Amino acid sequence: MPGLIPWGIWAASKATAAAAGDYELITTTVLGSSTPSVTFSNLGTVAAAYKHLQVRMTVRNDAANATNYGSFRINGDTGSNYANHRLHGNGSTPSSGADSGSSTMFIGDFPAATNTASVFGAMIIDYLDFSSTTKNKTVRYFIGQPGSSSSVRLQSGLWASTAAITSISFAVQDGSNWVANSRFSLYGLRG
Repeated sequence: MPGLIPWGIWAASKATAAAAGDYELITTTVLGSSTPSVTFSNLGTVAAAYKHLQVRMTVRNDAANATNYGSFRINGDTGSNYANHRLHGNGSTPSSGADSGSSTMFIGDFPAATNTASVFGAMIIDYLDFSSTTKNKTVRYFIGQPGSSSSVRLQSGLWASTAAITSISFAVQDGSNWVANSRFSLYGLRG
């Protein structure tokens, strides 16, 4: 019958087109050696087609203890423009906390040098309406850390700026390094 497309051809053509609600991989950085920070830049250009961004990380750092906090800054802003909110659980002692007027967005804990060998922590972080120039930016994230200091965290935060997000830089809090094989992936959601 003319006009019919064989199933295999139709399915293959649909497999390459992402739906409006799907996250699409923009870029991935896998570290070949220890590195103090990782930055996604030129987001106004490389992510222009997207409404929201998501970063997925599997990381470990080389601080001289079992765990160490990470952090990120938006657009290189070192002013006191960040607020953080968190729920933390380690299987026995839940905790919560918040702070405002911070000079960075905290994202911790991650496995460090004295933690179980070859264990990496995982994090998913959403940057909502990242290109908006009419509202402050909100973020939400989930962190899981296996190994000798296992824990999970649910966190949210605020960057008190109406500027569009053009770069995001990730660092280890005390100046330590992300170790080799740490992975940072940037995704976009057309929304």
